[in-house]
Amino acid sequence: MARIRLVLFLLSLFALALAEPVQYCRFGHRDGAVDFCMGLTTAQNTSTSAHDMYLHLTVSRSSALGWTALGTGPTMASALMFIVYGDPSMASSTNPTLSIRTADGHHQPQPLNASTPTGGAALHILHAKWQPVASAPTRRHDDDDDPPAPAPGAPATHVADILVACYACGRWPGSPLSPTSSSQPWIWAWNDHQRLSSYAPDAHLTMHAHHASSGGYGTFYVDMARSLSTDPAQTIPTLQAGVAKLGTSDRPIGAWGLLASLKEKPLVKAHALFMSAAFMVLFPLGVVLMRVPAAGKGASPFRRHWVVQVVALALTWAGVAVGVAMTHGRMPRTVHQWVGLGIAVALGLQAVLGWRHHMVFLRIRRRTWVSVAHVWLGRSALVFGWANVVTGMVLSGHGRLDLGVVGVVAVVEAVSVAGCVWWVQRKRRAVEGGEGEVEAHALMPRDEGGRDYFALEMSDDEVDLDSDADEVDDGKLGRELGNGGFAPKASVDGDVVKK
Repeated sequence: MARIRLVLFLLSLFALALAEPVQYCRFGHRDGAVDFCMGLTTAQNTSTSAHDMYLHLTVSRSSALGWTALGTGPTMASALMFIVYGDPSMASSTNPTLSIRTADGHHQPQPLNASTPTGGAALHILHAKWQPVASAPTRRHDDDDDPPAPAPGAPATHVADILVACYACGRWPGSPLSPTSSSQPWIWAWNDHQRLSSYAPDAHLTMHAHHASSGGYGTFYVDMARSLSTDPAQTIPTLQAGVAKLGTSDRPIGAWGLLASLKEKPLVKAHALFMSAAFMVLFPLGVVLMRVPAAGKGASPFRRHWVVQVVALALTWAGVAVGVAMTHGRMPRTVHQWVGLGIAVALGLQAVLGWRHHMVFLRIRRRTWVSVAHVWLGRSALVFGWANVVTGMVLSGHGRLDLGVVGVVAVVEAVSVAGCVWWVQRKRRAVEGGEGEVEAHALMPRDEGGRDYFALEMSDDEVDLDSDADEVDDGKLGRELGNGGFAPKASVDGDVVKK
């Protein structure tokens, strides 16, 4: 029994030694980027049995422009937000403003008030002061003038020093905040250009930058369990100078943190999955399958091509629908959104052109302007799709490594697809006896007989005598070349033709 007590005593000492403030900092002021440090500790309240959280936040400033914000959870919706702004040049007479807010989505956060449900959580601002930076010159401006913007590379003149207590913070009814989580998501955001007309807690705030990678916003993860303190005298966190991360990370912490992160931002993940599968896998695969000979009695290359492309098109439109849901139906605001909508429309047109190309080719055995439009519109949509996957990753805050990997994959795919097309065309020229590709571009298909150009079906007279018309395409040529044979030249009115 004595040994068990000794072990428990040693474990409690070990846990107490591990309990320390966690810390996350971004030192970007000299580079014109966000600059803040946050440290926090948690402690279990003996009276309520709930966990209290103590947040120490510093924000480096040299201008009254903009604001800096931290929030609990993976998204803005229902997050508990701590937003700092103010004029450091008036530090002798005013304090920085800490506005505690929440939001119902990706909208301007609103300050907490008496009617805001808190679930029993109580927030108190313990300290909010400007601290001058000793080595920085103090700059002032007249009240009637606009506040001066900091010069590039200029040091911060003041630091907003904030201390907040959130009693029973784990009871916050919005975005989950677990005091015992080993990988609790937090968000940050920053605006460096807004000229606020007021520094009141309910001041109107304009949006942060759209691009996460350019410093507009981001996510980080905190080991809340590490910050749990059992000593009431050690609840106020002390920031360690020059330390960027202590019990925090820009990525989920541990295996459980990674699994939990998969549930975060489900719409964003679904949008990324649909679009990546379509443009990084299926569309390139469909192009290649059109030119790969069928094995045995398998599906013809043409059939494989259209089936894969239809699936890719369905995923693209599903991705667009999810994207619209993410923005709540608002008009597009970014290049990524406009390009994505343009690609979705272009792919719908490209599918119609592909269907029409096949129907016409079965009758006249040669390409038309519809064929060429289908091919080049598809190639253009694929290239823009690759680029838009990368811009989407930029918007969602992926780092340079992720962007580099996807960029390399896109380049490899582009070279591979282009090489496949070139190889098939080269073999075709060889089969045609060096005559090169002879391609007749008709403005309209022959022998329309007064039928509607975009008819949905062919008459019996228009059906080719070949019982398997789907075989007449690049895939058939590829199969004949692959078997070492020679593809015969089909002829319509003396023209050498191909699909």
